[in-house]
Amino acid sequence: MNNFDFISQCLSSNDDVVGKDFANVSDLIDCSNNIIEFKSCLFKGCNLSESNFSGCSFSKSKFENCVLSNCNFENASFVDCTFIDCQFIGINFIACSFLGVTFRDCIGSYANFNLSLIRNTDFINCKLDDSNFTSVKFNKLSFSECNLTESNLFGSNLRGIDFSDSCIDGFVVDKNLLSGAVFNMEQAVDISKLLGIVVK
Repeated sequence: MNNFDFISQCLSSNDDVVGKDFANVSDLIDCSNNIIEFKSCLFKGCNLSESNFSGCSFSKSKFENCVLSNCNFENASFVDCTFIDCQFIGINFIACSFLGVTFRDCIGSYANFNLSLIRNTDFINCKLDDSNFTSVKFNKLSFSECNLTESNLFGSNLRGIDFSDSCIDGFVVDKNLLSGAVFNMEQAVDISKLLGIVVK
């Protein structure tokens, strides 16, 4: 049985997927009518573009060198998961829950994280330009050397988030929720303009 047939069998029976490695799978998967839990799974070199994993849960799982562009993960949950060198342009992460998740060296332009709960999560060297993080609840989130150009974080409380080594050109924020965020000197000048402060 190949990997795709295995997933199809799990979908038909509503079985959880435990300890399974998926390598070089290139298929459109639709979990929209099932709530599948993926536990301790590895997705490596897979192209799952436009697949639907809405409502699914992932724990202790890893996505490595995968293409997840335009996938639908709405209302999914991720616990102790890792995304490494993945491409998820235009992905739908609306109303997801992330706990203990690491995104490293990923391309996530136009990704949509709106209304999500993101805790103890790290974005490291990720391209997140034009992404959406509106009305997100953050707790212990970090961006390290990320590109957040033109990203939208309006309605999200940014207290404790350090943007100092990331690019935030043109990003959209709620000036009433900026208190406690960390910026470098150059960024601070731009932020002051949002607050109506004139720096001479």
